[in-house]
Amino acid sequence: MKNIKTIFLKELKRYFTEPRMLAALYLPGIIIFLVYSLMGKFVTSAFSPTSQIPQDYTYRIVATNNNVTSDSTAPLLFENLNQYIALSEKTNKTDYHYISLDEVDEYKDAIKDHQYDVLVVFEDKFDESIYQEGSEKKVNISLFYDGSSQNATYLYTLLSSLLTESYTNYTVNLENGAFIDANLSTENYTFKNVMSFVIPLVTISLLFSTVISICPEAIAGEKERGTLASLLMTPIKRSELALGKISALTLISLTSGTVSFLGLIFSLPSLYGTDASIGIIFSAGSFIMLLLLMITSLILFVTLGLLISTFAKSIKEAGSYLTPLMTILMISAVIPFAIDMSNIGFAFIPLLNIVSSMNLIITESNLASIVPYLAVTVSINIIFSGLLVFLSAKMFNNENIMFQR
Repeated sequence: MKNIKTIFLKELKRYFTEPRMLAALYLPGIIIFLVYSLMGKFVTSAFSPTSQIPQDYTYRIVATNNNVTSDSTAPLLFENLNQYIALSEKTNKTDYHYISLDEVDEYKDAIKDHQYDVLVVFEDKFDESIYQEGSEKKVNISLFYDGSSQNATYLYTLLSSLLTESYTNYTVNLENGAFIDANLSTENYTFKNVMSFVIPLVTISLLFSTVISICPEAIAGEKERGTLASLLMTPIKRSELALGKISALTLISLTSGTVSFLGLIFSLPSLYGTDASIGIIFSAGSFIMLLLLMITSLILFVTLGLLISTFAKSIKEAGSYLTPLMTILMISAVIPFAIDMSNIGFAFIPLLNIVSSMNLIITESNLASIVPYLAVTVSINIIFSGLLVFLSAKMFNNENIMFQR
């Protein structure tokens, strides 16, 4: 019984005094809380219109003028919209432009050109039919919007919800018995918002999985087998040995990064659920930015992985250090949905800037505006990669680190 108690206390002491054991026991629960909390904010941001309310914005609305009998009277839908904005969005305004039914196609093109947010088309003789008692025929209202714009997407969602408060006997976007797409733009803001979460999360996870696959074996594996000690005893300079390993693994990682980039690019049509060509989904500038970001990020990951592999005594220990790092990166992929990281100051934060840059490349239509942000991110990746290479080379000259087993 005494021996059992001794072993029991010894095991408790080992698990509750070693930082690595404590991390293994309790870090997963903490990570689950952080990831799920941040993901909840992402879902709210991506799909809840109230989380995307514009500030100091004038909604640009085009509507057909066949909705009321008097030109001075606004349709009930717009009265409710004005009332809602006056109560809930005091910094925002509405601007209405009325057109005839013959001008609808012309103004659909104006919506595509981002000149207006929403086009509302009332069915002919709308005001007579919508309030006609005993009529079984439903009156159609068509809402068209600029899907590439966050503000237009929000306004379309708001108008759709206000329709139920304004009318009863109606249909929405029904033409010749078939429903038509309300989004006139080739882009979809909500979908791009979702993709800006999915693509960075999956891409960074796969890139870092390359690091976990090759880096622990590169140096810690040789320590574990005893082959590194033999290499260190040869006349070759340790700094040359370190740089040789780093150069080889960097080249290997670059080939892996190129394959990963091609896999991402050619999967985009399927990922976006469209038969459109790749060039329509992303511009050539977006591809160049993504490639540059992925390559420099992978180099940073590899040099970080090699530093950890140099410090670790075994493959298992190196893996135990790298796995939490991958988790941190996955958490960082969700942070842009909880915090607005478009300020260039965030580009100076290593690792986090990779996610925010990828997010901006996917969501931002004006690529020129994010060039400074991306330039800072790429520069930080290169600078920190060089620093990690320098530290790894220094470790090769430390006997305690290189001969520990």
